[in-house]
Amino acid sequence: MNSNRTKVYALVILGVVLLFRAQTLFNQYLLGPISDREAGVQELKQELVVQKRMQEKIGELTKENNLWLKKSLPKRPGMAATLYQNWLAKSVDSAGFKNSQVTPAGVFEKNDVTAKLSYGVIGTTTFEGLRKLLLTLECTPLLHRVTEMQIKKQGNEYEDELNISMNVEALILDSASDREELVSAAEQKKAKTDIEKRLAKDSVPESPFLVKRNKPKSAGNKRKKDTPPAKAPEPKPVDYSDKIVQVGTILSSTESEVWIVNEKTKAQSILVKGQEFDFYGVKGSIQSIEADGVILEIDGVSYHWAIAESIKQRQKLPNAN
Repeated sequence: MNSNRTKVYALVILGVVLLFRAQTLFNQYLLGPISDREAGVQELKQELVVQKRMQEKIGELTKENNLWLKKSLPKRPGMAATLYQNWLAKSVDSAGFKNSQVTPAGVFEKNDVTAKLSYGVIGTTTFEGLRKLLLTLECTPLLHRVTEMQIKKQGNEYEDELNISMNVEALILDSASDREELVSAAEQKKAKTDIEKRLAKDSVPESPFLVKRNKPKSAGNKRKKDTPPAKAPEPKPVDYSDKIVQVGTILSSTESEVWIVNEKTKAQSILVKGQEFDFYGVKGSIQSIEADGVILEIDGVSYHWAIAESIKQRQKLPNAN
């Protein structure tokens, strides 16, 4: 009896050991490799996603690089300088500039990748002529930009011509093609159409930066009436300072300017540093002219007057002390 019980116990123990061993082998040789393969598949999927994104990014950069190469001036600096100067001079004339000059300043910052050409442009034109030239530079598919511009009003307040002085830079990429033309006929036609559309859409009757008044009429020899006219009651004072809006600044190494428009009377003014003003009872002086607006002094207090805001919206600056 004891012998049979011992055999049963031995068989049970042996069965448990074999079952545990079988489970270990199952996990080691079947479940383990399956889990490893699934993890490997997930890693491969992630790698494929990353590779796809990289390929898309490379495609975008290649497309952008090809566009830059197409907009670059021709590879040879001598050929590029001649073609661009002729094109720029023609564009200046087409914009209606008078007594204009386009002067090359040479090649700057030449390295293994790029070469920069610089030109000076001076002339006299109206506000509309200046807009047309700037639109021509913007719409023509070339790597060029205006780096500096000075605008001065010519003559008296009744004239609408401006003296323009600007610097224009154009870029040559080393890997660009060596072509005989600056811009193709199709590109020129498209640019001309874009310019005409923009001018027609944004056209204004006159420059918003010029003081435009009617010339005073002469009183002649008309005899005044002996009887004085009845004195009209004085109107109540109205604060129109919210109508005095700053529209822009022109920074210059000689004398910077701030342009102001009176939205009530449609008159425009140009002020310089140190100049005093009186806008509907707001009296003060221009302390300094910055890229984002001007610093005013009113009753001994400094204010910042930002572009596109009225003088009523000026912001008080903290006391320097």
